[in-house]
Amino acid sequence: MKDVLEMIDYPAPGVKKAAMAAMGQMCICVHKANQETPSAENKFPELFSTVVQKFLDVMKEDVDSLVVMSAIDTLYEMLDKIGQPVIQVQGIADAILTRMKQVFTHKVKS
Repeated sequence: MKDVLEMIDYPAPGVKKAAMAAMGQMCICVHKANQETPSAENKFPELFSTVVQKFLDVMKEDVDSLVVMSAIDTLYEMLDKIGQPVIQVQGIADAILTRMKQVFTHKVKS
């Protein structure tokens, strides 16, 4: 997962979009697997926080609007399929709402 997360910083837009989509799917799969066979060790809030923060950074910093939309689409899919666990981390819901407002009012680089 670490390598895929690092690929989000790759300069090519296609690689960034694919890495974000893959990371989102990994989070969804890990969440589903944990629901089927719950483990005592729950590191998902940390994982979701790292991934969501990376997507929020992409939304703020990337100049390619297609990359920004890919981050938004992947984040939406995670929220749709995983739900509450994605936003259980302190302050992440406010960060998502703030960034979305910035994107839709054109206050980011894209």
